[in-house]
Amino acid sequence: MVAMAAGSRLICLNNVPMEIELTKEPLRVGRSVQPLPVWQQLIPDEATRNTISRIHFEVVRQGGAFLLRNLSAQGTLVNGSTVEEVILKNGDIISMGQVGSEYGNRPALQFKVHLCEDLIAKASFSVRLWWLLPGANGTGPTVLNKQLLAGPSGAVRVGRAMQPIEFWQTLVPDESLRNAISREHFDVCPTADGVMLINRSIAGTLHNGVLVQHQTRVSSGDVLAIPLHNQPTEPPIVQFRLECAAIPDPDFEDGAPPRLLGAKAGSVDAALSPKEKEAADVVKIAVDALPPPFSLECVAARGAEGRDLEQLPTASRVLAASFSQVELSVGSSHQSGDFWEMLIRDPALRTQILPLHFRLEMAQLSDGPMLILDAHAATELNGKLVEGKAPVLQNDLISIAGTTNSLTDDVPLVCFRIFGRIERVSKDALAIGSQPGVQPMLEAGGSLRTRVVVCGSLLLVGGALLLSEASIGARSKTWAGVILERTSRFYGSPSQLAAASLNLQEGTPDASDSPARAPVASPLPPPLPVPTPSLLPAPAPEATSSAPAAAPPSGALKSCLAFVHIPKAAGSNVEGVIARAFGYNQVVENPGDCISMRKIENVVRFWGMCDDRLQCETKKHCGWSGADCCYVNKSFVPPPTPNKGVDRCSFWHFPPAWDAQLAKAYSEDCDSFCVVREPLSRFLSHWRWRHFSKPSDCSPEVLEKYTQEKLGQAREDALLEDCHFTPQVYYAFQNGDHRASRICRHIIKLEHLDAEFAPLMAQYNLEKVHLGKGKSRSSKKCDIVPTDATLKLIKEGAGSAFVLGAVLQVPDHSIGIASPVAGHLPYHLAAQVACRTPRPIFSLRRKCKSEIKSTITARSETMVIFAVGMSERVGEVWRI
Repeated sequence: MVAMAAGSRLICLNNVPMEIELTKEPLRVGRSVQPLPVWQQLIPDEATRNTISRIHFEVVRQGGAFLLRNLSAQGTLVNGSTVEEVILKNGDIISMGQVGSEYGNRPALQFKVHLCEDLIAKASFSVRLWWLLPGANGTGPTVLNKQLLAGPSGAVRVGRAMQPIEFWQTLVPDESLRNAISREHFDVCPTADGVMLINRSIAGTLHNGVLVQHQTRVSSGDVLAIPLHNQPTEPPIVQFRLECAAIPDPDFEDGAPPRLLGAKAGSVDAALSPKEKEAADVVKIAVDALPPPFSLECVAARGAEGRDLEQLPTASRVLAASFSQVELSVGSSHQSGDFWEMLIRDPALRTQILPLHFRLEMAQLSDGPMLILDAHAATELNGKLVEGKAPVLQNDLISIAGTTNSLTDDVPLVCFRIFGRIERVSKDALAIGSQPGVQPMLEAGGSLRTRVVVCGSLLLVGGALLLSEASIGARSKTWAGVILERTSRFYGSPSQLAAASLNLQEGTPDASDSPARAPVASPLPPPLPVPTPSLLPAPAPEATSSAPAAAPPSGALKSCLAFVHIPKAAGSNVEGVIARAFGYNQVVENPGDCISMRKIENVVRFWGMCDDRLQCETKKHCGWSGADCCYVNKSFVPPPTPNKGVDRCSFWHFPPAWDAQLAKAYSEDCDSFCVVREPLSRFLSHWRWRHFSKPSDCSPEVLEKYTQEKLGQAREDALLEDCHFTPQVYYAFQNGDHRASRICRHIIKLEHLDAEFAPLMAQYNLEKVHLGKGKSRSSKKCDIVPTDATLKLIKEGAGSAFVLGAVLQVPDHSIGIASPVAGHLPYHLAAQVACRTPRPIFSLRRKCKSEIKSTITARSETMVIFAVGMSERVGEVWRI
């Protein structure tokens, strides 16, 4: 210890004129390090002096900063907080030891950190977060997963919208918990004053178990966690361990390389060898933590109905490949007996499944990597028997064919649909994989190492497409190493690698940026085109237009959200949830309830009948519970609306495609969303709600008579029954044309409402708006099997493209379905209409299947609706 007047140093605050110089050499402080006379001068009392450990802490130079590392079981405090490792900033107070007093214990010795101005200006840090797994038996977080979340340098922004959805699905499998994570939850930002945690969520962020609502300084080794809203003491949703690294100062004379903090105490600092420097740039991906590259879901089995299969646990109907194998074998010796017993009840039929029936594996073809089906026994691909090998694509159907007397049955034993992003990479793009410098090198442990090469906008690793340049930012301009642990091959899509995500995304705030101005991470690029196999004949011209549907509007989201209420599509239930979210706990049944709701403050915009912003060209009182109606503009009578008869509907039921002022009210200042419903289900819902009053009415004959009567009337008057029969395309698209611009920016199918509602609300800062478990209105239950005549009426009605064909012309990709619909055989449910039978598809002959195939189209913009002869279930052909 020496007296110093300049440079970086520790200044003693114990009324002793003594300072400790900070240089490039490591500094250790403790009773066994400095001479005894020095310690006797600093702390005269021996008992107090013994509270200082023999080696209490050390300060080491890391690039352009100084790092303090605690080496004592007694602990070291920086600014009053116990630390293990922390990057020191100018003015920090270091405390050690303790002495008792009448006011309690106080530090025995304190130092103030003084850093020279040049060092303050040059000091910069990078931060990384590691996913922290909870320990066994509730012992707290003890296991550190190898999956890295943070970027390679700079700050980190963490949130549901900042990392790919696959990443969060891996960390938080429970969807309800994932939805509790804010889109932008918190930032960890290096600043001139050290590393700061900045909370961005109303739920707050936990820092070592303490709830932070604004910001606080953090240190390497701290645990950051995302809590449940209003439950900070409960186990958090997800936890991360923070590690900080000092970025090297190129002007510093010793040229010491940066080192990731968190090493064990007492480790020796030394210059890295060239091999070690290269290894420092390697990104490790825990392959087993990635979501499956592809999976098979059982969509049909002989002797089982679709409803029975849907109710099975996921593990009992889904087979998933792993990235460590990138293949999937199917057969009686590869899956358990319980798995096959759940799908095929008949033991005699189960014996027809061979030990290895077929295998799916990735192969390198002349035009790129491709998933290949290798049939070892009777196996069908999209209804055709496969001999040997055949390429497969997303949504293809693989069936295990049954046999009788060595002849293939018409009916397969079990059918699987392929899910996953199966993508081709062009041959030209793959050519770079053969250039010098990208040949793979197999390392010890079975890991594959290769260099990443940028080819245009693609990032290639030994010929496999991994990420686009846009998704990894400036790092793609240089090379980086990639280690895929425990595997020697990898074929994946951009989103699948991003699930391992090292957050190599543009948009994380830099140290020089304020968090509020940090750019948003750019989304992953769209997947490469997937060739669609020609399985079925092209659509008939009159069935639907061949023009592609209008894409969802692009551009920034607006500040508020309106709701387009489509009658008999859960509209009343959705209207009520925003009222309950803001404190109105009564059922919203009529416009009179809106008077009380308008007294609620801080509501951006109510929905439906209480939406004061909805205006139409002719709006006046129409007598129903004090409601106003929109009337048909006589100068524009949309077909098939007559000049006579019903000429109005409640203003929140009126189709905005038929009133320009109403359409403008939905979308001028706000974005809008709507819920669409399958036509048969919508029709039956109306019947049960308005006309089904006694048990005797629940019969196929009553339904047939009602269907014939109402559909006939609806062909003449589309505003019948307060617009309950108005085609839904007139609510979703301008002019009722699915190729025109949208009225609803966000279109949600009713069967996906539970899954897609919360993420949509989060986009508009409406996280407090939740779907209720109950319904604001309900109908009496009536499950019947429609007669053949009823099914024919429904089928003909759907084909009219306006009566009950509400979503007939709303293509799958225009509805905003982000993931493939878990469906059935393309003809599975449709068969029960075309063949006039309520029996499952497997009781039908191929002649019947041919009849169906002549009806169903294979174009991606077509969605064909057919009724099922079982209750309200409806078969759908989405993107065959």
